[in-house]
Amino acid sequence: MDNLKIRIDYNISHISNLFDSVYNKSKLRLSNANKLLQNLSPKTILSKGYSITRKLDGTVIKNFKEVTEGETIESILLEGKLISNIKKIQT
Repeated sequence: MDNLKIRIDYNISHISNLFDSVYNKSKLRLSNANKLLQNLSPKTILSKGYSITRKLDGTVIKNFKEVTEGETIESILLEGKLISNIKKIQT
C-alpha cells in the first residue's frame, strides 16, 4: 500500500511539473506573439514618424507612378491627417 501511495504521489508530482512546463511555454509563446503583433501595429509604425499615404478613394500609394501632378492625396499620421495636392513628382 505504501508503494502504491509513493507511486501515486510521484505521478501527481510529475503531472504537475509537466503541466507547469507546458503552461510556462505557452505563456511565453503568447507573450512573444503579442510583442510581434504590437511591433507590426499600424499605430506603432506611425509613432516612429512614418505615414500612410493614399488616394482619396482609400487606395494606398506605394509608388510615385500611381499618382499624377495636381492630384489630391491624404497622409495619415499618428495624430491626424494631411490633405495635399501634388505639385511635382520627382524620381
